[in-house]
Amino acid sequence: PTPSPSILRNFTEQHMPSAAQASQALVVGISKYQNLGQLRTTQDATGVRDVLASPEYCAYPPERVKFLEEKDATRDNILKALKEMCQSANESTSRSFFYFTGHGGQGPDGAAYILPVDARKGEYPSTAISAHDLSQLLDQCWGELTVVLDCCRAAGMASPEVGPAPATPSAPGPQDIELAPFTDSLGSAIRAREVAEKRATKRVLFAACRASGIAYTSPQVPYSIFTGHMLACLRGAESEITGGTNVTVGQLFSYLEKHGGRDSGGAQRPLFISETESLYTL
Repeated sequence: PTPSPSILRNFTEQHMPSAAQASQALVVGISKYQNLGQLRTTQDATGVRDVLASPEYCAYPPERVKFLEEKDATRDNILKALKEMCQSANESTSRSFFYFTGHGGQGPDGAAYILPVDARKGEYPSTAISAHDLSQLLDQCWGELTVVLDCCRAAGMASPEVGPAPATPSAPGPQDIELAPFTDSLGSAIRAREVAEKRATKRVLFAACRASGIAYTSPQVPYSIFTGHMLACLRGAESEITGGTNVTVGQLFSYLEKHGGRDSGGAQRPLFISETESLYTL
């Protein structure tokens, strides 16, 4: 279950990561699919890459932030980059960040998938990446592991000048699914496993919407609601609370829940799954 802000306050806050901390990230953004329905182009992936690599914000070494967008975001390239990221996260002080924005899909076998640019409907087992396979890869990461999924964003949001009434999405395309099946399947990568040696001791998943939700974009702004507010928070939108850009995962979730719900008229609520005793700084 998603913790409330009051529950989040019971965790220990952890402050800025050390410069010596081994950091690696993979950012994937897809809108122009080769074989599936197109999504509205946003600057979500570019924005996430830039805020992760900025010394003013998350301070990941730029050379360790792998960026795959559009035609480069093939299944083979994503899997290769994931393996490289997880192999680099080989210390207890490591921190890893995986961000994906694009289509989610469900195969005929009921398995949930994230869809690379070259995915083909009806062939997801061989052309997409299942939640099971993703969890197996991410389980190799040591230290902090943050996963962010901004999927199912085919719906557009009404103009903010319309007022506080809930935004009305267009019908999602046949390739879109709710995030619930994927996040349920991915849970094994987020919740610590009963093994002799736990690798990622701090695991967090952010998803753009909950079981029955849709992730919204707006034609007036370059970002989806979810990613746009995530970037704003990491850039210091609540600096009076976070002390600048020193944003913990708990503070980020509280911000996303508050502002994402407001801007979608309550229609979109983010999901937060964690297995960590301290709400570490991003």
